[in-house]
Amino acid sequence: MTKEQKEKIGHSSILLATNIPNLDISKLLNLIYLMDEVSVKERGIPFFGLSYQIWQSGPVNQELYIDLHNGAKFFSAYFMVRQTLNSPRIIALSKFKDDEFSDSDIDILERLSKKFKYISAKDLAVIAKRPCSLWYRKAKETGVLDLLNQGIANCSEIDLNLSDLLLGQEEKNIKYKEHKKFQMVFEALSKAH
Repeated sequence: MTKEQKEKIGHSSILLATNIPNLDISKLLNLIYLMDEVSVKERGIPFFGLSYQIWQSGPVNQELYIDLHNGAKFFSAYFMVRQTLNSPRIIALSKFKDDEFSDSDIDILERLSKKFKYISAKDLAVIAKRPCSLWYRKAKETGVLDLLNQGIANCSEIDLNLSDLLLGQEEKNIKYKEHKKFQMVFEALSKAH
């Protein structure tokens, strides 16, 4: 994860934690994936640009999952994880800053926070894993769907390629590929400094 991705996730999480009562880690992980999915479908570019693997709970970014379950050290300037009786909750530590966001980003962030405000993490996972979803198609295609659904496996290292959401949409597909190239160059330059 780049510094810029962490900042964007941090600020997005502040807004989500402010707008969604009792936001827990599972719901945050699902919302982050869904923001990337919606953004790719609508604009051809991802919201965060994270990679996601096929897990039993749905599409998951492993690095983010690990950090959130270990106290959210990457995001300590933005939010904290407070353990409760039910599940760990996301608590905003500062105010939302929209510097990292385009108008289109803000629209997606606000729309999804309103749409899924009272939807449970479990129900969000069902949405992300519905039969028409990228997660479902890739899990079935790679032969892990039954293993995950039966609880024989709870995660895989199979990556989801968000450009698969754009089959038959050449203009958005080109935009997506150009964005991924830019992101790779940007990450390489960031590591060099």
